[in-house]
Amino acid sequence: MAPSSPDSPPVVESAFAWQAAEVRGRLILIVAAGLVALCVQWTWQEVTDQALVEIDQATPVEYQFSLDINSAGVTELCLLPEVGPVMAERIVEYREQNGQLKSHEALLDVYGIGPKTLAKLIPYLQPIKADAPPAVPSSAIPPTARR
Repeated sequence: MAPSSPDSPPVVESAFAWQAAEVRGRLILIVAAGLVALCVQWTWQEVTDQALVEIDQATPVEYQFSLDINSAGVTELCLLPEVGPVMAERIVEYREQNGQLKSHEALLDVYGIGPKTLAKLIPYLQPIKADAPPAVPSSAIPPTARR
């Protein structure tokens, strides 16, 4: 305790002074442990030759699939490049109004699909079968005709 002058009140050390020092000590210990953990991780990464993956530099994965344009629904059509929910709805509506597409080029009649978009879609489309009968859902077949 520091000596006090006769005119000033006595100096009393705060009960929190030693607690603040203890908290600072713990904080320093935690930060030091975190730095040690980072150094260990970096060293381990160098030893095992594991490189971090840069998301911006990762090669995109190309998915290979094909759709039947005459039976695909909105969800399946949305998987195609350049086709979102609105365009998929337009394709389904066009198909409902005009019947099954006879060729892939018939997609050019759908608003928003031009030659460039069609060229991006064709690799993902199954060939259209000539004179294929329309698919009949099993619910439309009378129970007596089912086997």
